[in-house]
Amino acid sequence: MILESTLTCPHCKHKETHTLEEKIVPVRYQCGGCHQSPRINAGDCCIYCVFGDYPCLQSQIEGASCCGSIN
Repeated sequence: MILESTLTCPHCKHKETHTLEEKIVPVRYQCGGCHQSPRINAGDCCIYCVFGDYPCLQSQIEGASCCGSIN
């Protein structure tokens, strides 16, 4: 199981590494580069499954992305 995911901002391409937490699946974050708050689309799991290089822990446990967007 991978416990960190590097998020890539869709606006400025800034990268930040976050520690994945069990039972926490955030739906937005503020980019440390451009300070925008990228949001996921309805039906997507979380920011890690959409913007991260590794999906959230729940998706890893299930063996597939909750939202179908594993990079």
